[in-house]
Amino acid sequence: MTTSPRILYVTPVSPLSQASGAEQRSALLLRALLELGTVDVLQLAPGTRSHARRDEVANLHYVQGEVAGGDGLLRYRPKPDLTAALESALGRTLAGYDLIVGRYLWSLCQLVLPAGVPTIIDLDDFRYRYAPQAGWSLSVLKERLVKAVNQLLARRQLHRFDAAFVVSRRDMGLLGKMPIALLSNVPWVIPSQVTPVPGGHRVLFVGSLWYRPNSDGIDWFLAEVWPLIRTSCPKATLCLVGPAPPARRAGWEQHEGVSAPGFVEDLAAAYAASSLIVAPIFSGGGTNIKVLEALGHGRACLTTPMVTAAFSDTVVAGRHLLVANSAPEFAESVISALRNPAVLQRVADEGRRMVQSKFSTDAFHSTAVGFMRQLIDGGLRPATASEFINTP
Repeated sequence: MTTSPRILYVTPVSPLSQASGAEQRSALLLRALLELGTVDVLQLAPGTRSHARRDEVANLHYVQGEVAGGDGLLRYRPKPDLTAALESALGRTLAGYDLIVGRYLWSLCQLVLPAGVPTIIDLDDFRYRYAPQAGWSLSVLKERLVKAVNQLLARRQLHRFDAAFVVSRRDMGLLGKMPIALLSNVPWVIPSQVTPVPGGHRVLFVGSLWYRPNSDGIDWFLAEVWPLIRTSCPKATLCLVGPAPPARRAGWEQHEGVSAPGFVEDLAAAYAASSLIVAPIFSGGGTNIKVLEALGHGRACLTTPMVTAAFSDTVVAGRHLLVANSAPEFAESVISALRNPAVLQRVADEGRRMVQSKFSTDAFHSTAVGFMRQLIDGGLRPATASEFINTP
């Protein structure tokens, strides 16, 4: 192809902000696309009405759209009227692009995709998983039923696309024989230097605490694990960093030794002041970037088998991070770690080296660019779950 490829990037979250993990991945994909050609960005999000408007943002052709009726059985149905309105705002038909890339399945499914234009879908958070500790409350049961239906509907859409990105190897077997690239989530920033693990008994959690898997994990940790830790380590403190409703944060702070400041401006300082990071997560999708972020900041992280399963090909429990499942295991791991700073430092060092090697933004960029270039050039072929193209 002699001319610069024209690429349409469809995303429900802004690729021009890095305030969340979803936005950071969107920004990294946009950076890769800009190396390949001229990019039009279509930010398409759910709303109360279907419409489109064109803006000039950051020297990009940028269209923002809103989709009504994006729930239930209609969630993945292509919408001809909306597609026509978006084409008008874009100033070209979808058939005029050389590549169409969708960030999340839902957003790209709203469009009537033309034959002959290669399409690639980013299946971040494609499969939602639950560990036994996730519980069976009425709200969780309802959520699990909704997730199961959405998963069934989503898998029926995959035939519409030519290739896919996945975030972990455990999602590979869900996709049949379409060309697949393993494009792991990576920390937005890995500090060039970190401080040694401090002595003391400061434990840290970082995450969006309005998100149910995170808040449920904290509730479980405070009810089942924290009292055991405080009995053996009365000086232990737990800091819960991340946005949450004030009432939830106030409730958590009723536990002895617990602070919940919410959003903090200097996240690096929060990591630097902490001896150990915990991530008691028992449900969710994706790869829990919070774990890799902690390792990148040079701190050991204690998490669950459900989380580490996403990294099973690169992360070794006990070497790169710490793993526990039950409340007694969590408590014993925290107590032992806080009493053995040399072990904490060793695990922190090993984990940081692994993240720098396997989960850098450079590795992400190389994989994304190489895979999409092959798709544009027509060089991809169907792959099985044991064949990985451009994996980091």
